[in-house]
Amino acid sequence: MRKGITLLLAAALLAALQGCGAAIGPAVFTEEESLAMELVEPEADDWKLLEFTLPEPADTAYFTVWRLEDGKWQTFHRSGGSWYGGVKDGRIAYRVDLERLTLEFSLQFDGGGGYSIEGPIELPGLEPGVGWGVSLLAVEEELALDEPCALLLISGERGDSRTMYDPGVGFAQPELFGESFAGVYAFTVEFSND
Repeated sequence: MRKGITLLLAAALLAALQGCGAAIGPAVFTEEESLAMELVEPEADDWKLLEFTLPEPADTAYFTVWRLEDGKWQTFHRSGGSWYGGVKDGRIAYRVDLERLTLEFSLQFDGGGGYSIEGPIELPGLEPGVGWGVSLLAVEEELALDEPCALLLISGERGDSRTMYDPGVGFAQPELFGESFAGVYAFTVEFSND
């Protein structure tokens, strides 16, 4: 009996440890780090930074920009890359320019190395009478391999109203976006071992 309880506790602890820390969320900086970034790059405030820890090392990352069409997410832009050896921790930096309606991003691994796109991705839909907004991943989210995780939503609405959904909620429930939306995009990352 005692051996069985010990095995159950060990299995529960192992399961808790395997899931522990497998997440992505906003990076937290000390005041000194923030000041140093502003000195080195004055436009650093335009960039948002996320930190991630994977449940196990991965060797591939896919970044996808989805476009909502007829109530379903369609791939608009997909890029990614593979690297030698597994990576478990790193950061994703991204910037959205709502005036030009563009998105750019890069991936950096702890210990060096990374991936970045060539230039900004231009999103169609910039037209008069449409107000664009972006909702960002504001809290830590669980991260699993081979599952896309929504990092941000970019949406344009006609009129004066602005409805902003949490990226995970909006990506999981595209039916939330009604006829007042002129365009909706989601940006996701997916890590895997291909």
